[in-house]
Amino acid sequence: MNKPSKIKKMKDQVTKLEKTEQELDKLANNPGEAAKRLVSKKARQHYEELQHEANHYRDNLKEKGYKGAEDLSKRQGEIRGLEEKIVPRIEKEIKVKEHTIETISGIFDAIQQATHSETFTQQRQQLRKMRSTNINRAKDQGPDFSR
Repeated sequence: MNKPSKIKKMKDQVTKLEKTEQELDKLANNPGEAAKRLVSKKARQHYEELQHEANHYRDNLKEKGYKGAEDLSKRQGEIRGLEEKIVPRIEKEIKVKEHTIETISGIFDAIQQATHSETFTQQRQQLRKMRSTNINRAKDQGPDFSR
């Protein structure tokens, strides 16, 4: 998993945790809501689900090495710094390699062309030899006047 994706997931979970904790605080600090939980099974179940959800987010963040909002900001800053330094360097290396490939491709094409040209020249010379041989034979096999 790449780091930006991991950081993004961590940030999303931090946001969800904060939202869940705010809702829990609102319910916990409201005496009317506390009384509702004592009477209503649905209200109590909702509160317990929120607690479970908050614990789930905390556990996931702990697994990912989350140490607080400052830590998350620090990691995001590090990633931005790396992206600013590394990405241009990688792009430059890619361009150099593309240029090298183009050069090698040009050399290969020139070699192919030279090979083709040499083969064509050899075939033409062989054809000339065959023609001159055939012409000389034809001259040698002319009508026999010696009789």
